[in-house]
Amino acid sequence: MPLRDFARAEAAPGYLYELANGVIEVSDFPDIGHHRTVWHARKALTAYDLAHPGIVDFMGGGAEAKIELWGRETERHPDISIYLTPPPEGNEQPWDRWIPEIVIEVV
Repeated sequence: MPLRDFARAEAAPGYLYELANGVIEVSDFPDIGHHRTVWHARKALTAYDLAHPGIVDFMGGGAEAKIELWGRETERHPDISIYLTPPPEGNEQPWDRWIPEIVIEVV
């Protein structure tokens, strides 16, 4: 499936959907162990941000940020995306041009 179609597709609730090289990947919501691991990572990253203000511009989770790779027909929602630079000007949906410097995916 092309990324442009995936971005507008309607999906059944209760699952997570990502696109990898034009193929839709469907998975169940993660369990509590996964959420706890992400939570601990976010706490450590937040502590770093508080101790070193001005380095991190934005930190988002899977529902708050995404990576779009148009040339590969891929859309991913990492558990944590860390952006050290501000988003491109004048773009409310900057995900196709704003690439995080650090990505964390808990498996």
